[in-house]
Amino acid sequence: MTEAHTSPDGPGESSYRQLLNGLYDAVLVCDRTGRILDANGRAEEFLLTTADRLKQQSVDAFILSFDKEVLNRVRNHVAEGRQIVLDAHCVRRDQSSFPAEIAVSRIALQSPDDLVFSIRNIERRKRMLSELRTSHNAMRSSGSAILIADRDARITYANPAFVKMWGYEEGEDVLGEDVRKLWRDPGNAAQLVDSPVRGQTWEGELAAVRRNGDVFYAYATAAPNQIDDTVVGVVLSFIDITARRRAEEVIRREADAQLARARRRNDFAGRLDLLSLEDLFQLIDATAKNGVLHVQDEAGETTAQVAFETGQIAAAECDGLTGERAVHALFRRGGSTFRFEKEQALRKDLSIAHDTITILLESVRRAEEHKEDV
Repeated sequence: MTEAHTSPDGPGESSYRQLLNGLYDAVLVCDRTGRILDANGRAEEFLLTTADRLKQQSVDAFILSFDKEVLNRVRNHVAEGRQIVLDAHCVRRDQSSFPAEIAVSRIALQSPDDLVFSIRNIERRKRMLSELRTSHNAMRSSGSAILIADRDARITYANPAFVKMWGYEEGEDVLGEDVRKLWRDPGNAAQLVDSPVRGQTWEGELAAVRRNGDVFYAYATAAPNQIDDTVVGVVLSFIDITARRRAEEVIRREADAQLARARRRNDFAGRLDLLSLEDLFQLIDATAKNGVLHVQDEAGETTAQVAFETGQIAAAECDGLTGERAVHALFRRGGSTFRFEKEQALRKDLSIAHDTITILLESVRRAEEHKEDV
């Protein structure tokens, strides 16, 4: 890089040059008209040019919207011995630009009215602020309740969805409160903080207590809030699952009632969204029932039949297959509804082993466990 040579004469020149080039900010020294008199190495890096080229131009060539009117206002301001700070965009030699914070003050170099422009590239700061603003807006507009707490479980932020879900007036109402006290069982809720502080994410269902004392259920996710590699607190999000739990309870009651009826009667029917095929096979096996299980699709068409004698599979048909292969095909295909009737069985398939149902159900369990592990 070419060094600028316009500087005070005498023994102080070396100190001046060291100071100028040792500054973190880019520095342009100008006369009162804006003509550049000197520049440091940082200015060369920022503006992708050399100090010699800079000294051939005016400062307004490198600062967008910096015209004579702005220069006059700056000059009048610094004439009173004060400094002015501008938010602007600087243009590099290749015509690319970057946001900058520019401090302007007076310096007596060649004239008492000379100006020094200290330019700081704030591109990274602007990007970080934009990301923070985006994150903040996302949290504010999120339908999930979101809390941020420190390592001691004290709440430092609550979004509007949390305020509404827990029945508060403002987010400030819970700032500083212990996040564990929002739950029916604070001891159980301690894992919301303990796991993230150890660098782990925790998920699960908890019973929460609204401000008015009402209890509801929330699915909670708690993750570490990290700066670099240091955990400074926790970020928590919640979804109200009260309605879902109530619906599941209704389904459980219906399924239990359906099973109870099936145990008492030889002929029964139902929906496979309440009972699974595995439930039915186990029920028929446990009650040693005789009859034929018909499985239907959404249109009510029979897609499979499985005959039982004293609870054991005697014969099966599904998708053109018979025997054990038909039973496996049925488990893969499933169905919408079922009907079990005490009727003469299909022709007995002697190839079906006596313990087929035990082997089959065990294979179904293993497949489900493998699916969960994946």
